[in-house]
Amino acid sequence: MDAIFQRNEIHLGTTCIHTVAYPEFIPEDYLHVLNDVELERYLSFGHLKRQREFIATRALRHELFGNEHIHYTPEGAPYIDKDTYISISHSGNVVAIAENHAFPVGLDLELIRQDIQRLMHKFLSKEELQHFDCNDSQLVTSIWSAKETLYKLAGRKQILFSDELHISREEDQWKGRIINPEHDLLVNLDIFEREGIIYTLNSSRVEYIKRDS
Repeated sequence: MDAIFQRNEIHLGTTCIHTVAYPEFIPEDYLHVLNDVELERYLSFGHLKRQREFIATRALRHELFGNEHIHYTPEGAPYIDKDTYISISHSGNVVAIAENHAFPVGLDLELIRQDIQRLMHKFLSKEELQHFDCNDSQLVTSIWSAKETLYKLAGRKQILFSDELHISREEDQWKGRIINPEHDLLVNLDIFEREGIIYTLNSSRVEYIKRDS
């Protein structure tokens, strides 16, 4: 991997989070990490930040899986043609790929936002607004990140974050609940901070709970 991409790994249970931190760079100097399909997609990006994220993610992919193409489901979830589950996220100057051989994983990275309170009524339920210390920007960012992770695990689009994605904390364990029309999905979450970025991923397999009619 090119020297500008600084790799690291975070191991949590059966999941390994592979990360790459990068400085400002000229994306055109690293087009060799893209295959033909990816190059066509790269050329559609008009923003330099998005171009750098795309290049850094594919450089990490190339290091982990060679030229294996990253596919996407109709819901937008990434996957590769190997016996492993992946999830991709990025924030700031860091991109990350979570890999788990045992069960599907959702990963989200979020820079801690000091102005997150301006948006929290869009994604927090009334119960969450009352239960959590909403003056704590890191905490509110963590809940936002947790809900982004639940969204990736839900397997469907058009989800109301405030009504259908619920976050709770029992002692030191974060828990997520995805409300579907006829069933719920329950999962444990790990949430932690590294250099101003919140990382969230599921630490357990998603549990299917059929709702009584």
